[in-house]
Amino acid sequence: MKNNPVFFLLFLALFALALLLMLPIVMVVNISDIKGSTLIEEPINPGDRISVNYTHSVEKTYVNETYVVDNGGRLALYSAVFESSGAGLPSDASYEIEQGENGQFIIRNYDRTYDEVTYGTGNISRHRVIIDNSEYYIYDKLKENNKFTIKISRDSPINIFILHI
Repeated sequence: MKNNPVFFLLFLALFALALLLMLPIVMVVNISDIKGSTLIEEPINPGDRISVNYTHSVEKTYVNETYVVDNGGRLALYSAVFESSGAGLPSDASYEIEQGENGQFIIRNYDRTYDEVTYGTGNISRHRVIIDNSEYYIYDKLKENNKFTIKISRDSPINIFILHI
């Protein structure tokens, strides 16, 4: 049994599989509070979209910002939809702004990427994040006047499996 090559090859294959399962090769979106505590962590792929919906605290109108995950794990701002163009909202000529069917202002092709994005919470804003058709109510998880960060990282398949048990 000691010198059995089949036993050795089986052991080697299981060891390689265990190692592979522990390598941080799976891309995940991580939403955490200002202290770094994870609120949401979900597997994600390049090309997937993450939308952040909220009510603008000054204009009190709906805002939707959509990011696309790029191959390097960065967040590329894909589009933003605003119901108004007042205080704190883009309104200058440096953006191509089109008007949607319902009168919203739509900006696309921002050409901006981020390692992470941070939002401030509030009683008015009531942030929601949509990842792969799953909606998460951030305002239920954080107190008012707090911040949350969205970033892409890598995790191991075994950690992802444990996370979803």
